[in-house]
This record gives sequence, structure tokens and C-alpha cells, in this order.
Amino acid sequence: MRKLLVVNSHGGNSSSLDIASMKLRSELKLLVVKVDYFRFPKPKQIDLPDCEWNHGLHGGALETSMMMALEPDLVRMGELENNTSWLEELASKHRRIGKDRAVSLYWMASDLNHSGTVGDATLASSEMGALLIEYYSRCLAEVMMDVSEIDLSRFG
Repeated sequence: MRKLLVVNSHGGNSSSLDIASMKLRSELKLLVVKVDYFRFPKPKQIDLPDCEWNHGLHGGALETSMMMALEPDLVRMGELENNTSWLEELASKHRRIGKDRAVSLYWMASDLNHSGTVGDATLASSEMGALLIEYYSRCLAEVMMDVSEIDLSRFG
């Protein structure tokens, strides 16, 4: 038996990766470990409103900051906006429907906001991006160490 670590950087891939990982486990006898970087705990050194952590998932402060740190020439600074998410509105109105609740919706980015982006990109900075990249890299390194320590002998 062997191990495979799958790193997911896009929430829209989670369900597909779950299915593929189970298929790899059953058919190829791989122990598949999937990590969604966006599910790591919030880094303490980044101060953003809770709504940004919960709903700023597509072109908000986090993604924009990381892009500013990695590829600043690709960020159109004059077009940064604060776009609220329809999921945020639903969560405020409904008891059980919303992101990360027991009742979820299947949506496209354009369903959440007509622009296709949600979150407050005006809060972004390359400094925040560098901190986020360092933090998520450290988390991923810890995951890799944990996975390397998994004893496969129990699987026979």
C-alpha cells in the first residue's frame, strides 16, 4: 500500500476529489489524504472580519492578497471591490441553510454575486498575502509530516 496526498486549493473541487479519492482507495489500494487549505484554522496574525473568513471565498481579501504577493502584475488594483455573497444573506435569514451548515446549496460563483466574486478585495495587501502563503505553507508542511508518519502496516 502507498499514500497519496491531494492538496485542494479550490472549494468547487472538494466533492469531486472526495469521490476520486474513494475510488483510488478502493481500486488502487492507495491511502488518499485530502487537504483543503481553506479549511485550516484562521491565522492569528491576520485581522479580518468574520464575514470575510466565512464568505469572502472567491476574489475576496484572502485570494486577492495571495495573488498580490505571488503575481502582483495580474491584480487589477483599480477594480478591487467589496462584493457581498448571497450565501451571507441566506445565513442571516435562515436557521439551517448556508455555507458550512447541515443544509447547503449547490451554486455557481455568479449565483453568489453577479460579478462572480465575493468578499472584500479592498482589504487585500501583498503583506497579508505573504503572511497567508507562509502560514498555509507551514500548515501543509505539518500535514506532510503527519502523513509520512502514518503506519500502513495496519492495512495488511
